[in-house]
Amino acid sequence: MTIITRAAEFCSSPKFERVFDNFARDHADAFIDATEAKDGDVEHKHEYKELHDQYLKLFEEELSEFVESEGATIEDFFKECREIRDGQFTALFEEHTYAWFVDHLLACMDYKHFYGLMVNEARRLHHRNRSCVSFCESMEKRLYVWGSGGTGQLGLGTEDDYALPQLWENGQVQVESVTSGGCHSAGVSSDGRLFFWGSSDRGQLGNTTSKLEQNFRSIPSETVACIPRESKTKLVVCGWWSTLAVVSSKLDDNQEDRVFSWGSNDHHQLGRDQSMNVDEAEVSAEIVHLPRRLQVATIACGWKHSLLATAEGDVFSWGSGRHGQLGLGDETLATKVPKHIVALQGTAVANVFCGWEHSVFRSSDGEVFTCGNNRHGQLGVMSGSLASEKPKERRKQVNALPVRVADPRDNNQSLRTVQVDCGWHFVLCLTEAAEPVTWGKGSHGQLGLGGFGNAYEPKVVPFPHTISQIACGSEHSMVVTTSGELYTCGWGEHGNLGHGDNTNRAALEKVDFFVNSNQEVISVTGGGAVSIAVTRIRRQ
Repeated sequence: MTIITRAAEFCSSPKFERVFDNFARDHADAFIDATEAKDGDVEHKHEYKELHDQYLKLFEEELSEFVESEGATIEDFFKECREIRDGQFTALFEEHTYAWFVDHLLACMDYKHFYGLMVNEARRLHHRNRSCVSFCESMEKRLYVWGSGGTGQLGLGTEDDYALPQLWENGQVQVESVTSGGCHSAGVSSDGRLFFWGSSDRGQLGNTTSKLEQNFRSIPSETVACIPRESKTKLVVCGWWSTLAVVSSKLDDNQEDRVFSWGSNDHHQLGRDQSMNVDEAEVSAEIVHLPRRLQVATIACGWKHSLLATAEGDVFSWGSGRHGQLGLGDETLATKVPKHIVALQGTAVANVFCGWEHSVFRSSDGEVFTCGNNRHGQLGVMSGSLASEKPKERRKQVNALPVRVADPRDNNQSLRTVQVDCGWHFVLCLTEAAEPVTWGKGSHGQLGLGGFGNAYEPKVVPFPHTISQIACGSEHSMVVTTSGELYTCGWGEHGNLGHGDNTNRAALEKVDFFVNSNQEVISVTGGGAVSIAVTRIRRQ
């Protein structure tokens, strides 16, 4: 086996692929603009040459540690690569499925190959000004939903539950992404407009284009008067009775993010220093108690509390804090406006997640921190002799400050992750070693450990396949393998596991629907007994 094939094995991890997916995503606009430019020689423009130089440098940085461990230099590696003709790469990798690596390797050595690859990736990751339907058709992508539909939150035009994935065909609604909360869902269009469907009993759908004559809407409706017309929605998340949206606005020739909220404010989860009735809740208001010129990395919305992480890695929390879920060091009843979590100062937080009464934070280097209610072990940390304490005493356990979660294979080391998600009372992670790790409440089998008990410390989930993505619903788990197969476990009462029945499952089980219809799953997300998947026709 040559150094090239060994390098391919080294680079086959989700972490390595994600680095280059992020590069394509970050520069998607530039490459899309290149394809739309009138100059037919755009691929030779200087600015795209510079991007190729950045790309090559990134590849060298990611690969240098491996090459040096092989007793070679990065120059030696590329010299060997250039001595092999393009057509011979197929023979070299005939026993390996490393098409992704070959594409990027050729892109490093050949500018035109790089340009073509990046344009294709940009189109895949960031289609602009196109409807959901045309986007999916052009890329052979489809959006499926299933599970609980009792308040219309599936957007299928009914109030029924579905135990098998249903194709989402709202052609008149131009959405590119969908998210789901307790009983409502939201979509963001390619041009930054917001659409909502599901329960509206607390104003969580915002002020829609038509008067809401009932407590739910089963077909997506565009939300108006929620955000300024000159702004575009960047992020939206749905909580139990509330909604948060981040919009990008231009201020003094600079872009800044603004955060808006609407829905129930019973526990100050909207971040507004005021009370309101349902009619007032439908009209969004900007959360003003945040730093100016804010750049938001991510937001999260739970049952009664909310979280926000800035691009600089600072974290703010607001809402109910009676179980310490705000991470502010106390169990205050509620915090009306966003407060900086000082305990995480110095930790660059990249992702935040809200459970029912707990919070999860993932740092930029993959460490995981938790705070809040630990009744079911959802913090992944023990306190004293927690495992041997009586259940009544165990339920009192809370952590009001974020604590670091340990590696299940070595308690002296921090857990290192590439992905994290959480349900109401449990957490699921994907480690740097591509292992699924979980902890918390397991009464519905959502931990995938083969039983229905809780896990008070992180446990490695037994699973024989390589995972590319994880996601959590309220009390169920989903994982996507690198071969595009979807596996689910946990609560299945509303058909949200996608197996055609309402049975709970304690171990991850393949969703045959997508296999039988010759589709591979690209990504998944979950809500309150709701599952959402993006698929494409399986490539031969």
